[in-house]
Amino acid sequence: MPEPIRVFRLLDTLAPLPQLGPLPPPDGNEGRGEVSRHLRAAAQAAARQAEEVLPRLPDKLRVFIGAGLAAMMAVATAFFALARLGALP
Repeated sequence: MPEPIRVFRLLDTLAPLPQLGPLPPPDGNEGRGEVSRHLRAAAQAAARQAEEVLPRLPDKLRVFIGAGLAAMMAVATAFFALARLGALP
């Protein structure tokens, strides 16, 4: 490794992390569509978690949450696209 890396560890966490499924293998290949694949996997993981909670919420709140999630995904997609094109510092 060319430079030292700090590593942190959490002790005595309050709650276990939710099971979101397997992570993609760290093969080091970042081919075309890699960002899209990761965004799709993140959206699917969020959708699985939301399926458990959303049916119990009122309709207006579900629409508000859905619109917020869609806006966040649009911003993340634009950010990654600009970063990939080299438009961001």
